[in-house]
This record gives sequence, structure tokens and C-alpha cells, in this order.
Amino acid sequence: MFWLWNRPTTATRRVDWQTPSALIGAEVDVAVNHFVAVLYAVLHGVCCNVAMGDIDDIQQVKYRYLRALDTKHWDEMAATLTEDVIGRYGESIGETHEFDNRDDLMAFMEKSMGPDLITEHRVTHPEIAVDGDEATGTWYLQDKVIVPKFDFMLIGAGFYHDRYRRTADGWRISETGYDRTYDAQMSLKALDFKVKVGRAVKQ
Repeated sequence: MFWLWNRPTTATRRVDWQTPSALIGAEVDVAVNHFVAVLYAVLHGVCCNVAMGDIDDIQQVKYRYLRALDTKHWDEMAATLTEDVIGRYGESIGETHEFDNRDDLMAFMEKSMGPDLITEHRVTHPEIAVDGDEATGTWYLQDKVIVPKFDFMLIGAGFYHDRYRRTADGWRISETGYDRTYDAQMSLKALDFKVKVGRAVKQ
């Protein structure tokens, strides 16, 4: 029988005898383990890339929703919502408004946020989790509402809690609403505050 002698470089200089078949078996095990590791990395990378792509798309939908809201482009805002969207709004004005479809929600928005009302909505710190064709999102909200006609301004913050659904047209908001951390109301007269509506807002 043919023997190979592998002499370790350790301080003990232990003699380690291995047959060629043992060495071949070890090499096969290493190759198999390497293949499995590479396959896992590839598949995991693909899954991660898909998830990250979905998260980017969901963020774009949210940003578009807020831009359309503040500029009063109602058709664009409606396009970010599913037909059966659930909405919860109005905590700061002493009453809540809840909706279970897009038509009613958009009718409320157009009526309550007309040209005499100026809004600013900013969201940061997105926490988005994707599960197949559904997703959830939590956003940190900071907003401002100005009503020059009544010398009124509201500033506040809170957290949006959204749900999203993948549709044939891409990701859409299927549920949205927020919980306030605070809001503050003030008189524009007391601040000697003057405001002018910019051209980005649809009149």
C-alpha cells in the first residue's frame, strides 16, 4: 500500500498518516461544503436584492404620496393608493376620519385641503418589512398646517403606520394613518407671520 506522510508544522511534530483515499474524501467534503456555501450566498444575495428593490419602490410611493398631497395633485396622490385603501386622519383637529376606499378618502382630501390651506409633510426613519406581496412601514412624521385666512398654524410630529400591497402597477399604499407624539397650535398674528403660496402648489 502507498502511504503519504503529512508532517504538521506544530511544536509537537506529530506524525499524521493518511491514505490517498482519505485525502480524496476530505477534498470532496471541502468541495461540497464550498459549493453549498456559494449557492447559499448567491440565493441569499438574490433575495436580499429583491427585498431592497421592493423597499426602494415602497419609499418612492410614500414620497410621491406626500408630494402630491402638499402640492394638491390629487390624481397623482390617488394613483399611490389601492382602491380599497384604509385611511385614518384628523387626530389633531379633535375628531378622526376613517375611510375604507380610495374614492371617499380622496373626496375628503380635496374638500378639507383646498387652496386656502397650506401643508408640509416630511417623513424620515423608514422601517419597512416586506413579506411577499405585502409590506408594512413605520415612518417618523413631521408636519405643518397653515391657514392664513384664519391666522392659524399647526406644527406636530408622529408616526405613520402603513401597509403596502404589490399590484400589477407596482407597490401601492393599502392602509395609512398616524399616531401623534405632539401637536402645537399658534396664531399667525402673534408671530407677525406672513406666507405666500408658491407655484409648486396646484391652484
